Amino acid sequence: MRAGIAILLCNALGACVGAIDGEYDAGDEMRDAALATTRDASSVDMRPPVDAAPVFDAAPPPVDAAPVPDAPPPPPTHLRVSGTAGELNLRLGPSTTYPVIATIPEGCLVEPLGPPQLGWLPVRWLFLEGWTYGNYLVSVAPGAPDCSY
Repeated sequence: MRAGIAILLCNALGACVGAIDGEYDAGDEMRDAALATTRDASSVDMRPPVDAAPVFDAAPPPVDAAPVPDAPPPPPTHLRVSGTAGELNLRLGPSTTYPVIATIPEGCLVEPLGPPQLGWLPVRWLFLEGWTYGNYLVSVAPGAPDCSY
């Protein structure tokens, strides 16, 4: 048997390459062992062993979650004119500087059309759309009786 060195290099994927320094007889055991371990990365089984411990527990530990706040109530679908001296002005814009386009009698229903702006609320009354001051409007249940015109 002649002297020599057999080197086996493997990468992280398990692909190995064998190298032999020196001359060996065709039946040399060291050479045969080094060459037998040379393999292609595609033939490496990367699955963990069946008896390997799991990396993570089956369920994560419970987390103390903050309570979910209740959803805000939906905006009212109908408002009643209330607290006026008899009528509420319906204006072209959200201020007393805008002209009055109609007067809504006390007790009549209006439909809100959007969020308030500085106390003024966009509404629909009959077929007219405009702005009224929100302090004179109160929520009512859908189907509440409307005023008589």
